[in-house]
Amino acid sequence: MDNFPWDVDDLRTAPVGLGSSFGWESRKTLSPSQLSKGFSCMRSWALPYLLGLRSPWVQGAPVGLATHWLLEQYIKTGSVKAFTLPLPKGRRYAGLGDGDEQLARDAARAIMPHIPVPSDSLSPEHKLTLDTTRWMRDTKIEWEPNCSMDLAAPEETVPTVFDYKTTGGNPKRKDRWCYVPTPDELVQDAQFNIYCASLWQQLNDINGYDGPIRGSWIYVSKLRPVVARTISAMWTPSNVWFMGWLGLARDMVAMKNQEANDVDFRKIKLPVVPEDAGYRDIPCNSYGGCVYHSRKGGPCGGVREATT
Repeated sequence: MDNFPWDVDDLRTAPVGLGSSFGWESRKTLSPSQLSKGFSCMRSWALPYLLGLRSPWVQGAPVGLATHWLLEQYIKTGSVKAFTLPLPKGRRYAGLGDGDEQLARDAARAIMPHIPVPSDSLSPEHKLTLDTTRWMRDTKIEWEPNCSMDLAAPEETVPTVFDYKTTGGNPKRKDRWCYVPTPDELVQDAQFNIYCASLWQQLNDINGYDGPIRGSWIYVSKLRPVVARTISAMWTPSNVWFMGWLGLARDMVAMKNQEANDVDFRKIKLPVVPEDAGYRDIPCNSYGGCVYHSRKGGPCGGVREATT
């Protein structure tokens, strides 16, 4: 059974509580967030993205969606009045709770000083178009249609990709930024590498640009008062993590090309972590716990596998 609470050879025996969204269509597309999830724990990636088990107990991030929408309107109109516009209707924003709408507006205002003044040269929701065959001739990655950079500034002195993030920090310790990466950690990030490489490739194709790309990740603290901090790092094609992420993408696409019923889920291993790893360093426990773990009502009873 390999630590699973039911027969993993036939996941269709899963309890009804997992929801009717359990399906067997294997999507062939990838995204930077999928790469990050697969790197952290291949099982937590395989359940939703390989075997089609969507977790109905996982809610979206309507505050983040609302913040992104407000900033997009600000960049398009060039007016701070955009931050007072009524939010769009629809289920994507339906989860906004009491105070969430104001939090989104405050977050957008906090991010504003960290991005360029609106102009025609800015490109909000800039589409990811990275052609991986330029780097690995045998592998063509099809990216998810909705993959886009929050903001691209291709005409900056150093062309820049901007990404907006929220962080809850640690309210008990009153530490806003404890989960924010350092610049050295940012250069290892999947999204940083894939988005920066995409903008670099676009500019290289247009005008032969071969310089660096700056990635500026703007983190908004949800603790009051709402403030923002920018973490920046430079990307070049020589970034060793970039080719590592492309190699992982190639392996994940190969898995997706299998028929769902042919996947031996027991061979998709749990993450290997050091013996001295802290509780939150184990993917099963991080960020409030993996939603696919049995403790959260999911099918994985994963236990820590330690290095020797």
